[in-house]
Amino acid sequence: MSKFYWDPETIEHFKIESALYALTGDPEFVQVLRKSIHIWVSVNCDLENDETYADLTLDLLESVLTSQSREWIKYHKDFVC
Repeated sequence: MSKFYWDPETIEHFKIESALYALTGDPEFVQVLRKSIHIWVSVNCDLENDETYADLTLDLLESVLTSQSREWIKYHKDFVC
């Protein structure tokens, strides 16, 4: 699967959404987030070559779950070795 470029604002939006879903205590919050991302991707992205919405959804979901939020970076920047 290809890696895609995602605007930092998009990642931050879904990072916040992810945190809000996690705070609900729902153990399926990642699946709820995946559905939300899939809807956003379906509406806002244009497919090229042999891409699929599923590819874009999974790539963005991975980017969201593995990135550090701006707030995390601001809080921890003084502690980076």
